Amino acid sequence: MKKFARVQDGTVVEVINTDGDITKMFHPDLIWVEANADTVPGDIYSDGVFSRPVAPAPEPITVFSSLDYLQKFTAEEYAAARTHQNVAVQFGLDMLIAAQYVDLADARVAMTLDLLVAEGVVTPERRTALLTPQAA
Repeated sequence: MKKFARVQDGTVVEVINTDGDITKMFHPDLIWVEANADTVPGDIYSDGVFSRPVAPAPEPITVFSSLDYLQKFTAEEYAAARTHQNVAVQFGLDMLIAAQYVDLADARVAMTLDLLVAEGVVTPERRTALLTPQAA
């Protein structure tokens, strides 16, 4: 018994096993190709070769709950911001705490971290780390 794959737009959409003449079993507009034993729907068919599709790389995480984001700060950084004499530093930290979520693409997050660097609360390297998306 042979295995055949019906291919549509380069993707296997159906597989069957048959001893029959595939060319006489279905409408001629359907494209059937003799397949490997492990061919399954969803496989890619290109240049006479079947292959598994490559899963896309997961998108990095750029949006965090305020709790998750604040846990990225060290205890020392948090204490320095909380007790800082510059009220703008305290306000920036409060905005991160009060937010429903922290989006690394939000310019206000980078501006807050720029202020924390300028005031010596975090280093430039920590600013970069705090703005780096998390692997999914």
